[in-house]
Amino acid sequence: MQAVIIFFLAVPFFSSFTRRSYRRGRRAQEGLAWLPLLALGITIGIYPAYGFRPECLPIMLFVLTVNVINLFSMHSGNIFYDYKPLALFGLVFLTAAALPMFIFSPRSYPRDITASVSVHRVELFNREYFIRVYEPAENGNPDLPVIVLVPPEIGSAVSADIVCTELSGQGYTVVTYFRTGFDTPLIDENGRKRLVSPVKLLQYWRIFNMAASRSSLNEMGKSLEAERRIDIVFLLYHLTDVLGKDRQFLLAGYGAGGSALAYLAGDQIFVSLYENVLGVIAIESRLWSAFQDEPRHESQRPVEGWSRSITMRIGNWFRDSWSVFTAHLLNLGPRKVVRTGPLPAENFDNGLPVLYLVSGRALENNQSYQAVFDALRAVSASTALAAIESAGPLDYQDFPFTHPIISFVLPGMKNSRKSTNPVNDTAAIISNFASYLIGSSSRQDINGRVYVESRGLPGFRL
Repeated sequence: MQAVIIFFLAVPFFSSFTRRSYRRGRRAQEGLAWLPLLALGITIGIYPAYGFRPECLPIMLFVLTVNVINLFSMHSGNIFYDYKPLALFGLVFLTAAALPMFIFSPRSYPRDITASVSVHRVELFNREYFIRVYEPAENGNPDLPVIVLVPPEIGSAVSADIVCTELSGQGYTVVTYFRTGFDTPLIDENGRKRLVSPVKLLQYWRIFNMAASRSSLNEMGKSLEAERRIDIVFLLYHLTDVLGKDRQFLLAGYGAGGSALAYLAGDQIFVSLYENVLGVIAIESRLWSAFQDEPRHESQRPVEGWSRSITMRIGNWFRDSWSVFTAHLLNLGPRKVVRTGPLPAENFDNGLPVLYLVSGRALENNQSYQAVFDALRAVSASTALAAIESAGPLDYQDFPFTHPIISFVLPGMKNSRKSTNPVNDTAAIISNFASYLIGSSSRQDINGRVYVESRGLPGFRL
């Protein structure tokens, strides 16, 4: 597919250097000029066939530009491929646009792992869920807890498929889900994939990236956390009804789902209702509910009292007007947030153990993770924090293999030793935390260098 696109784009450019007869060459050139239009159709077809591919954006922009120029030049009776300098520049830009598509193409997963996957459609309180269950290929260990994975907003459960399969290969039963109208992309019970919504994906990315600084996006982030909280309660109720109250659960969640889990772990009512929940893991969760709007700027009125001096009164009036004007200007800008909201388990010391799994960027004084470090160091509940130093904010999903360009653009801590398989490391950290909670000595090896900090968890290690 990639080679065909490059071929259709390159042939018209090369033809300008190989024509022998002008008349015959011009007729051939007019025919070749339609090849970029075919390349445009194939490029557009990549989206429904393979989903959102960021490494293909440069070639898509190039194809669109070439077709626009080509159609205008043909309409005016000229063919811009006739001009060799333009053709040469076109080949240079084509090479530059095509390189990311080949360099960052999806990589095959280095391990041969399989799992038995089943999908069930469930309606709970007018919400439609497609629950995916990963069963171990061989007989699983009934002593291991069921891992319930709340999917990320960016990529949905599609982007955590390898993580779930890895955990299933270690003997765990893993449950994740898609929710209609929320998760994008979505796979239904018949295996049909509904395309990703670019608008919703862009909105989720803006929330993920700036909800810890911008007030409007923070409100959206809090709304996502509230939605995931409802999902978790509904699904736990359903799974407990299906599997029985004696089956233990380990809850893990990405993004807003992880934040919702962290707050539920410190909720006394939730903990008392679900005694079969061992603990929670919040993966790349920024705890947006821990932020509140910063105070609005107010005018500083003069403190002097009334004066008989007309000069003094005029001066006070000017100072007062200027103060009101500047405060109004400052309030016109985007409103920011400050870390003054409630933290998980702030008023409940007997909550569930929580593990925050963050990227290596959090170790470089990243302000987005301020609430996570506050929750670790300022709350007396059982809490731990772990970070693979080389992992970027989206590397705990399948993206290092399915979308390598994302890992390149959003790396982890600078000058850290790269993990050869961050996806397997993610599954290993989840598995090791589960082993710690059930008192097992079994541990999975972690390839990357891991930073660990804990409080209230004696003997905790990964």
